[in-house]
Amino acid sequence: HAKAAGKAKAGKAGKAMSKLELVQQENKLHWESIRELFEFEVQWTAHSIESNEFSDSSVFQGPVFTFVVRGFDSLEATLDHYFSPRIIEDGSGMRVRSTRKIKRLP
Repeated sequence: HAKAAGKAKAGKAGKAMSKLELVQQENKLHWESIRELFEFEVQWTAHSIESNEFSDSSVFQGPVFTFVVRGFDSLEATLDHYFSPRIIEDGSGMRVRSTRKIKRLP
């Protein structure tokens, strides 16, 4: 009877764990739905102007409200500041053209 009782407890623990996993999965789905309402995704690229020595690309994902708290007068000024192509130096004297492209908005 002791072995049967141990198996019964293990079975109940397995079911309880499954319920916990279901709740965690449901919470994760809710969080992802909410997160999509506030996050944007931007791709940044940079290419060397003088030669093809340098090329880089990365994707940033973050909260969209960071645009509004930067002190710009308008959304257009904000977007121009962040998304107009720029020519920058990388510190070693190499000049690169950098661009940002909005991949996803809420």
